[in-house]
Amino acid sequence: MISDQMAFYEITGDDQVEKIKKQILRLMVTQQDLGMTESVLKETLNLLNQGDQINQVIIQSMTVCAIISYTRCFNSSYSYPLSPDIYDSSISGPATANADETQVSEKQFHFLIMNYRNKHIAHSDDFLKSGIVGGAMIGDEYAVAPLIASRVPSENKNFYNSMGRLNSKALAHVGNKLKQTQDKLLELLKSGKATITAKEATLTPIPLEVDALKMWGLSES
Repeated sequence: MISDQMAFYEITGDDQVEKIKKQILRLMVTQQDLGMTESVLKETLNLLNQGDQINQVIIQSMTVCAIISYTRCFNSSYSYPLSPDIYDSSISGPATANADETQVSEKQFHFLIMNYRNKHIAHSDDFLKSGIVGGAMIGDEYAVAPLIASRVPSENKNFYNSMGRLNSKALAHVGNKLKQTQDKLLELLKSGKATITAKEATLTPIPLEVDALKMWGLSES
């Protein structure tokens, strides 16, 4: 009986082979993150097209998810590190739907997103947050109320469309790079410099709950 699922086996070789294998994995991690960004941006736009009856908490959460999955492709220590040089430095159109606002290039918009993540999402020490402590008399009693002004992480449709264009360009770049790297490994296999072993290549998912317990030094009760 022929299995309907093809089996793959581990590849071995010299340092060059191992380097290429590692690069393929890193590229695939980056591709996965960009794919997640693409899916989240499309779903966000679908929700925004439904009108005003939208749960803002969901929109804000999806915005954060899209920005984080996108930006880590440019600063991750494990995935393939993309360079902002893949983007155009020339100005091609308005930054927002309002044509009177400052125009930015693809690369400038990319850096705005990176700054958005670094200064607003990942940390709470940026200029987008400010506050004041106010006081009032309620009858004969004093009342104190700290007022916090914080930018809500949700934007207009143009922001998500513009980010989607950047993400699509990055996704295409990674896809081409991945194909080139895989082709290199295929050539090494054909030349005999890389070898397919008899050990089947398998991937065992790591349960998140087990990882979390180990991370906090706990054990299952």
